Amino acid sequence: MRAILHLVDDADGRIYRGIDSLTVRSAGFPEYRGMSLDRIQGSNLWVSFRRYDPLPDEGIVLPTASVEMFEAQRSVIRQLQIGSPRTGALAAELADPGWLGSPPRVPLDGKKAHHLPDPNEEQAEAVARVMGMRPGQLYLIQGPPGTGKTTAIVESIRRILGRNPNASILLSSHSNDAVDTGQERLLGFSHVRQARIAEPGKVPRRLRPTLVEGDDLTPYNLVAGTCNRLTIDSRLRFEVFDWLILDEANKVRANEALALMPLAKRWVMIGDLKQLPPVMEEAASTFKIETPLDELVRDDSYYGWVWDKVPASSRIMLPRQYRMREPIGRVVSDLFYEGKLIHEAPHPRMPLPWPFDRELVWVDTGAQDEYRDAQRSVANEFEVALCKDITSIIRRRVRKAHLAVIAMYNSQVNRLQGALKGIVPPDDIESVDAFEGRESDGVILSLVRSNDRAAIGFLNDPNRVNVAISRAKKLLVIVGDSKTVIGGAPELFGPLFEHCKEDGLVAGVGAVVTACQRVGIRSQVQRLSRPHRGDRRTRRRRRGPRPTAEAVANGEATASPNGSEPLPVQAEAESNGSPQPAPVETPREAE
Repeated sequence: MRAILHLVDDADGRIYRGIDSLTVRSAGFPEYRGMSLDRIQGSNLWVSFRRYDPLPDEGIVLPTASVEMFEAQRSVIRQLQIGSPRTGALAAELADPGWLGSPPRVPLDGKKAHHLPDPNEEQAEAVARVMGMRPGQLYLIQGPPGTGKTTAIVESIRRILGRNPNASILLSSHSNDAVDTGQERLLGFSHVRQARIAEPGKVPRRLRPTLVEGDDLTPYNLVAGTCNRLTIDSRLRFEVFDWLILDEANKVRANEALALMPLAKRWVMIGDLKQLPPVMEEAASTFKIETPLDELVRDDSYYGWVWDKVPASSRIMLPRQYRMREPIGRVVSDLFYEGKLIHEAPHPRMPLPWPFDRELVWVDTGAQDEYRDAQRSVANEFEVALCKDITSIIRRRVRKAHLAVIAMYNSQVNRLQGALKGIVPPDDIESVDAFEGRESDGVILSLVRSNDRAAIGFLNDPNRVNVAISRAKKLLVIVGDSKTVIGGAPELFGPLFEHCKEDGLVAGVGAVVTACQRVGIRSQVQRLSRPHRGDRRTRRRRRGPRPTAEAVANGEATASPNGSEPLPVQAEAESNGSPQPAPVETPREAE
């Protein structure tokens, strides 16, 4: 049988990526275990199962804790505690991180370069250190957005195997998507003999030839799979690889990492503690806390725990980012990386009309109330209309640009997907969490929250905001109520708003309507007489005569932020020293 499970409270289905089996629990119903997770879209999970009992109307959805995986992880903990020879090197590393010192550098021979004929200084340093690692050594790489961490991983693998085809490498991550990315970049190189361990349905078609069903892995020098899948595979039980390369290690819980580390002599971990952390799953929550090591295993990533404990020469940050044009990159650098990023993105600016003729724009919506749908998920119809206007303007001028629209809540994502049909593909309209690891020429970010209480929920998360604003290459447009989000997290959204004023532009809704008129499209904001309201606010209607219909038709008036009546263009002031329309006065401010 098949069913669609909808997650309430706007939970992001992406948290179940990499999970093969689900369990549904509900009072008064038998427990459904072993549901196969076939597809994820927003808050919806497509599942299949063999039972014919009716599903409950509501319940709790948990990843099914694999007995094998759980026991494998606990076994490593027990071996560490009793001093097993199999985990001796790992135990020494836990007791004194970096005790073997820093990996020596191996000179990079240009003739053997497969992917980086001219690597930047930090990439070359990382690759040289990885190649020079001795058994028992750990090396950490921090890769902020757009700094080429995958490139460094791929080049390390190619050079190791180019130098010694008989070396063996275990490539892993928390999700199939991350493993796919690394594998795809290694296709077509004859000296890299890949084997993928996964269920066929979890692997894209282009990588299925690398799936291995037999017991013999000796012909392969690169074995890839998710942490949990590799942990329980019987073929790896007695294998010891020369290197373990763990990508997105900041999202891998310590119990997952520790279960893999005994399978290799050297450990390379690549991640970024400024991006999203591990997600708690049923397998982690079942750990009984008896020792400090147990608490580490359950709650943290090993990468995060060990980062400050290893010698400085056993870790490196890649500072040169090639994704974001400088105004966008500077915001990310200043807010999250202490200004250490170096901006070398080669992309030209998008040729767009004002106010989108710069890289960084905040469209300040003013007080446009959010509301909650039947599933208690937060949405904002006014921002949906604005996003449609903005994407239509961009499409009218730059048809081939890759655009993405991301939102903080899945309910908003669902509404955006419906409103933007034919403008932006559904796969490019995602939640922030689901869009992690991806990039786009232009990104429109819908913040959603707008209320009198300055309640912003999980928007008050620097890691999530970092992911959100670092996806754009050429243009970042933030759509949201600045008063609400700054009131809810002044130390986070205050500097972001100031950066937009200094390095870009803060514009009002009227500026978007004016841009629609300039490119010859009808504004959806003007057509939206009043946004859907849940928690309704009391407002006074703006006083003063309405502009005539003729004035509106001639472009002499524009819409007020709530779309209920047009405002004179002359009421708009200068913005950022530019003689262009500034944010229009909102009814809340007029009061």
